[in-house]
Amino acid sequence: MIKKILFLLIIIFNIASLSGQQLYPVIDEEEKVGYIDIDGRVAIEPQFDTKIKYINYIDGKKKYKAVVFQQNTYFSEGVATVKIANRFWIWFIISYDFALIDTKGNFITEPESSGISNFNEGLATKKIRVAYDSTGDYEYDYVGKDGGTQISKGFVYAGPFSGGLALVRLRGGTYGYIDKTDRFVIVPEFEDASNFSEGLASVKIGDKWGYINKAKEIIINPAFDRAFEFNNGVARVVIKSKIRYINKSGNFINIQSYYYGSEFSEGLASVKANGRYGFIDTTGNMVIQPTYLAAENFSEGLACVKIRGKWGFINKEENRVIKPKYDFARGFDNGLATVWKDDVVYYINRGGDVIWPLLDYRK
Repeated sequence: MIKKILFLLIIIFNIASLSGQQLYPVIDEEEKVGYIDIDGRVAIEPQFDTKIKYINYIDGKKKYKAVVFQQNTYFSEGVATVKIANRFWIWFIISYDFALIDTKGNFITEPESSGISNFNEGLATKKIRVAYDSTGDYEYDYVGKDGGTQISKGFVYAGPFSGGLALVRLRGGTYGYIDKTDRFVIVPEFEDASNFSEGLASVKIGDKWGYINKAKEIIINPAFDRAFEFNNGVARVVIKSKIRYINKSGNFINIQSYYYGSEFSEGLASVKANGRYGFIDTTGNMVIQPTYLAAENFSEGLACVKIRGKWGFINKEENRVIKPKYDFARGFDNGLATVWKDDVVYYINRGGDVIWPLLDYRK
């Protein structure tokens, strides 16, 4: 009997480029990881190990099952982290080594016990276990694409580089920002903070959040219960458990507050008003009226929305590009979206065509 590879479709899209093509992780029936391109051709044969984790997306009263890998399984800047089983109990895998591969499946580094995150601006964090007792304590270094250590200070938190800076925290200390030369550009002094985005970072000063620039100047005074990163020149902030939006001058873009509001993407944000979902622009105007039961952000010019119990996709002119016929859906990323119908999950393209074999949870 011919052995068929069943591609389990992965719903988190952090995709790699290969000669203009994209690579998407899949697993076969023996739970080995490989990669395929956007046309469904196998680019890297399934050969790497994984620990499958199933999660449920809840839409109304129904749960939709999906397979989730760690973020570093996905290619970033031409590099991905793969797992190789190194310890077994009977036939169960109990521990793994990790290695970096390129988009041809070649090993860049030898397998070792320390995992490496996705790359951002040429650097990634490497997780190093420093205590082998019940605490299982870890620290983080920064490594280059050859796996070699570039920055080593024993950080207990190390964020991705963004705009040349990374948010870090030393043991027993507060948060600060380093550059790629291992220099503290902003010395640790913040109780909590976020990554830089569009030249600003939200930081917690006292019991409120505000924004600083890379010179550590306070650009927007701390006045919010929580503050998030800027996207499209606008940031979400929380005031008394409700979402509002501010511009880089710290002014609210409208007088509305929302129980739900997404970050901005492609100039629009999904918000919930009067029990329904619509979209506002960066000036705060409701450009797509709140008529949908649910809605996700625009991505690649399309947004998935729920209409009369079914999910479909609209463009910014509110035309139904893909008719609402799915039980559940996730947004487009690098040309593909994940949809569920009748307990089957599969990838579709922008034309609504099925790209890869179905995954049937009824079996």
